[in-house]
Amino acid sequence: MLMALGALLAACSGGQVAGDSTTGKVLGALRGEPVIPRAANTIIIPFFRDYSGEPTVSDVLTIRLRDAISMDGRLAIVADNEKADLRLVGKVMLYRIQPVHYSTSGEPVRKRLMIAVIVSLVDQKNQRDIFRNRQVQSFEIFSDVVPPVVPESQARDLAVESLARRIAVQTVSGWYTDLMSREERGK
Repeated sequence: MLMALGALLAACSGGQVAGDSTTGKVLGALRGEPVIPRAANTIIIPFFRDYSGEPTVSDVLTIRLRDAISMDGRLAIVADNEKADLRLVGKVMLYRIQPVHYSTSGEPVRKRLMIAVIVSLVDQKNQRDIFRNRQVQSFEIFSDVVPPVVPESQARDLAVESLARRIAVQTVSGWYTDLMSREERGK
């Protein structure tokens, strides 16, 4: 099928497929270089910066993210910038809790905890951005007054774990749509 598509694109472009042509770029993308270069084996992940006012979230998120990428097995985590093929940096930009359901007396009974980060992945060997300033978010709906009671600390842990998995999958494969909730998918 790829060859048929290539032939179709070549025919439409007047036979020009190689080089800097748009058709050549499309074909190169279809053949598929993964998000991370095939030659990349190591990654450094410095502690994320906190701009949310919740500094412990950025530290815990970084540790869980390192664990998630290590568990994937594709990349080895290194501490020395000189030994890293890739560099993943991030900023925790938002930590917000807002009511989503109220009791008949107007008191909030369910809340949404949302954490949003901006991440960038750099190929250090080729000095190029793989992705830059990509926003990734996670949220957890919880209640500390009606069953099932979930304290804020537990909701935060769940949201951080989900966010770490999303960033890890985004880094390794380029997609995290399988991890999106029904609300995020608009269903």
